[in-house]
Amino acid sequence: MGLCIPKRLRRYFMYDRSLLSELSRCAWKVLSLYLKQGVSLDDPEPGAVIAVQTFGDFLNFNPHLHIIATDGCFTRDGEFMIGIAPDASSLIDLFRLEVFRMLAALCHPWHRCTSPSMDVGKGGEDRRRHY
Repeated sequence: MGLCIPKRLRRYFMYDRSLLSELSRCAWKVLSLYLKQGVSLDDPEPGAVIAVQTFGDFLNFNPHLHIIATDGCFTRDGEFMIGIAPDASSLIDLFRLEVFRMLAALCHPWHRCTSPSMDVGKGGEDRRRHY
């Protein structure tokens, strides 16, 4: 399964590579909730491996995630219960919403950004890092 972000948001990740780990956290938050809702357990534990890739087919900057996920959840006793198999098409809108929320939390339009790469200081000078 793969999850990608809209082209307009790619520049934020290009100038601040630390946001790539936040991208993985957004995916895990959405995926784990999705998997937990698919089983009838009291305290389910889903599993996944998430890998960040930052280039596309033509070696352009295209941050996206490759994910291998369980098709169910584990119990605290180590048993496994099959649930809903994850499907990228049903998760993509939730994932993008979570990415928007993450970026909004880092940079509100009414005050300074908390991420140095998205910070515009007094007088409007641009402080983004360029790689």
